[in-house]
Amino acid sequence: MAEQESRAHINAAIIAGVVGLVWLIGIWIVLVFPPQVEAAAPGGEQQILTGTSINLVMQEWGFNQKRGAPIIEIKAGTEVTFTVVNQGRNLHSFQILTPDGEHVAGWTKDEVIDVGETRTLTVVIDEPGEYIYICPVEGHEDKGMKGILRVVS
Repeated sequence: MAEQESRAHINAAIIAGVVGLVWLIGIWIVLVFPPQVEAAAPGGEQQILTGTSINLVMQEWGFNQKRGAPIIEIKAGTEVTFTVVNQGRNLHSFQILTPDGEHVAGWTKDEVIDVGETRTLTVVIDEPGEYIYICPVEGHEDKGMKGILRVVS
């Protein structure tokens, strides 16, 4: 009788372990292989932000929306302040790059913005053209955290 109870406990522990492992594998898959990214805002319209004060909310995996990012349009030679808020579940960061990937402004992947944290970045970009802004944390740009920054004359 005691031997049957002992086996029942061992079987229950094995089943609980397998169920726990399946849950962990499922969570890992969702984090490592998120759904495909949509570049446009809901409804297919691309949001465009302009002005000298730009507010961006970061979340998984986008800026100001669930996936992707709005287009930002600023005037060359004008001081622009970006207010960046991390409302996601992960650490994020913010960078502005040339189309060739050269750093223009912002923080590195190691200078993360904590969950719930707000930071401001003031920049002046003199050269008109099309730039990109990203979250430089490993893998976040590939998951959709990137957008177009147009500098117009």
